Amino acid sequence: MNDIERGCESVYEDLGHPDAEEMMVKAQLAAKISEFIAERQWSQQQAATIIGLTQPKLSQIALRGGPKHTEGAR
Repeated sequence: MNDIERGCESVYEDLGHPDAEEMMVKAQLAAKISEFIAERQWSQQQAATIIGLTQPKLSQIALRGGPKHTEGAR
């Protein structure tokens, strides 16, 4: 039988990522942006225009996973 070890709240921390806290915040922000867009039933293009990003950049940040894609989104 395999032993199961309970992790902490952050998969990034569990994996030993050096910027675990920052990555978790970025992932949470990306999830909130995605949720916000879905609640309003906006298209990616509508949301991008309102937020002030290009549609591809918004897609990278909020709709395809967050942290590794958020570096240039300042």
